[in-house]
Amino acid sequence: MIDQSRLGELLHDEVTQSISIHCRDLSNDVGLYLTQMLAEFVRSESLFSEYRFEHVSGYGLEPITFQVQRVSVERPYSLRELGDHCLFLVGYFYDFIRAWGNDNVNYHCSVGASSYNRYGSLFRNEPQISNLFSEMALRFSDLGKVIGDLRLSEFNNDKKLFKLLERYGTVELLFK
Repeated sequence: MIDQSRLGELLHDEVTQSISIHCRDLSNDVGLYLTQMLAEFVRSESLFSEYRFEHVSGYGLEPITFQVQRVSVERPYSLRELGDHCLFLVGYFYDFIRAWGNDNVNYHCSVGASSYNRYGSLFRNEPQISNLFSEMALRFSDLGKVIGDLRLSEFNNDKKLFKLLERYGTVELLFK
């Protein structure tokens, strides 16, 4: 398993580089949040778990439509989780989402941005949290591009992947 601090370092470097390309005026808090969110998604149980909604159950990333219907009934945290899932899908799996049509991309962007905006509004008395999620809602499309940059060619090329793992001292994991 990859050392969490090295993983965090790798993700922070990639997120910072991508932010400098797509949205230089983004706050540091948003960059840190994205890094933390992505590190959490790397853990497979965060992405792929059992879910049940009414009479439908399955294994994987719970469909966004189920999450939207469940949000109002459950805890406010699910608003943030819904925004995170939409952002990850639109960013990292853009090609898959886009294959179902532009409306599908727009739907995920709208749901994600609205979820972040609503979650931030719950923290009006805590400006740092409120401002963070307001900024993420406003810049949702840009954040999707930042995450999309993680689909680097390094992950599709053995030599480049080896160099990347070597850079972060995790290459020995390939030989265990």
